[in-house]
Amino acid sequence: MRSWFKKSMVWLIGLCILTACGSVQAVPSLSNVDPAKEEDQEFHPYRDDQVPKLRDLISYPGFRQYASQKPYLLGYSHDGSHIATVIYEKKANAYRIDIFHVSNNTLVETVYAPAGEVEGEKAESAEAEMLQATQETLDWGYRIKVPVRPHEVPIHQSIHPDHEEGWSFRLRQDSDRILLTAEGLGEKWQVYQYPLQEGERIRPQWTVVAFPESTQGPWSIVTATYKPEQGLSALVQSVDIQKLDSAWSESALHQQIEKGLGEEAQLVYRGRLGEQGPDAVLAVLGGEASETPTANRVLYRGTVQRFILFDTAGNIYLRGNAAGLVEKEQVRVDPEIPKDDDVQFRLLLTEKETGDGERQRLLLIDQIDGEGHLVRAYECIWNAENGRFERMTAKGAE
Repeated sequence: MRSWFKKSMVWLIGLCILTACGSVQAVPSLSNVDPAKEEDQEFHPYRDDQVPKLRDLISYPGFRQYASQKPYLLGYSHDGSHIATVIYEKKANAYRIDIFHVSNNTLVETVYAPAGEVEGEKAESAEAEMLQATQETLDWGYRIKVPVRPHEVPIHQSIHPDHEEGWSFRLRQDSDRILLTAEGLGEKWQVYQYPLQEGERIRPQWTVVAFPESTQGPWSIVTATYKPEQGLSALVQSVDIQKLDSAWSESALHQQIEKGLGEEAQLVYRGRLGEQGPDAVLAVLGGEASETPTANRVLYRGTVQRFILFDTAGNIYLRGNAAGLVEKEQVRVDPEIPKDDDVQFRLLLTEKETGDGERQRLLLIDQIDGEGHLVRAYECIWNAENGRFERMTAKGAE
């Protein structure tokens, strides 16, 4: 699959150069599309009984317009482990196919297909070769063979999934974040949050879909964000109702943070959802959150009086209080710094994409004394293997 991916990137780079030189005609902006002409070319998705071949899909009238506005769900793999989406990238004048792992909620591979029709069945051009390689990746690499029948829902509106009586999902935008919640059995869970960058906005609709051969999910929630310079980006998050445990519902998490910080504490960050719950939880006391934009996606930013970090088992492993930064509930990181009842902590929790498609979380902690002076700065990086944020030193994580 890696060879096909390399071919995709080489082809895409070449196509971008042609576009920049004016050799490839850019798609007209949505505001310039002739309504009458577009009505004649309306695309009707999900009417096929099988996953359409890319050659056929990109030749359907109106498909480019459709894929410029929302992700098209190409289908599931034969076993339901992967799902593929298609969007049109205006800047590259190509279709981007993202393949997501359903259980892990990770983007595992991206391949591209040419935007224009490709004549002939044989690979006689760069576009035809690219189309063939991408189709092979879908057919043989991931076996995307199962068509979908999605339900589209307006944002902020709840939906009750089929065969799941008493359960509902809701996707909404809260200030600069996208939040996905699930409710059932008298409990509520926040299962996903996505921080929006400056200028980024979410589509007004989202889509719910499940593997056709399963009556109990997991359910995949599909939406997209839009940035003027980048266009559409597909987001896929799956929810397995069978794995939602009341031990880490919203009410249970708030009980935990009240024990650690008191009734006025705020739960400001929940990490990635796993079978045991969110992999990290950050709660704070006092202070105010800040929405100052940064180059990375901001998961939380604020200046607080106290904070705690606990892991998926509910163990507090990092705390900020009058004693300064405290690890494992007892160990002061810098015992030489005098205790200060007026101490504050400036927190910045961000996430950035790495070159291999993964996302790296980073927590910066500035300890500030009662007079507003910086006492000590700390940097903690997420260690997925240990399931914790670990403090960095000159030699690496401790």
